[in-house]
Amino acid sequence: MPENDQVERTLHISAHHADAALGSLIGELHSSLIDHDPARRDRLDSILSTVFGHSLGQGSHMVELLQLVGDRWSALILTLLGAGTFRPSELQRVVNLLSRLGGANDISHRVLTAKLRVHERMGLLERTVRPTVPPSTYYTLTPLGRELVEWIDGMERWCFRNEARFHAAQQSFDDADPGE
Repeated sequence: MPENDQVERTLHISAHHADAALGSLIGELHSSLIDHDPARRDRLDSILSTVFGHSLGQGSHMVELLQLVGDRWSALILTLLGAGTFRPSELQRVVNLLSRLGGANDISHRVLTAKLRVHERMGLLERTVRPTVPPSTYYTLTPLGRELVEWIDGMERWCFRNEARFHAAQQSFDDADPGE
């Protein structure tokens, strides 16, 4: 059997096993549902297929990005870089100023450097080192990073628009009888 035929056969078998595994998971999902609403079931099937098809487990780019954006510093760092190029020391001063205004602690140089390296690795920003003495390092967003900052800005606007609703829901929950 030629090598290409063997590869094609292996891919077909792998695809068949993946389809069978997905079908098994969907069957298990359906049997665990209390409410058998078809629209709800179809939506859950779609979510399961997305998770299965995109490997949303350990090492998933989507999971990694959501964890990154949800950490303590990344959204702020990326949003600030949306204003333009920064040297690390300048970025640290601005992050710390904004953190203090919000009543939070400062970011250390070590943590900032680690965050910038992760963002660079993900393709969200670009590091430029200029050959001066000592070398000057600058960070700027890539087009991918700018696109993410637009999404973060939209999420911030959504939060501000719904702040009163969040507060009302929290107040209602806190006022409810704990025995309910």
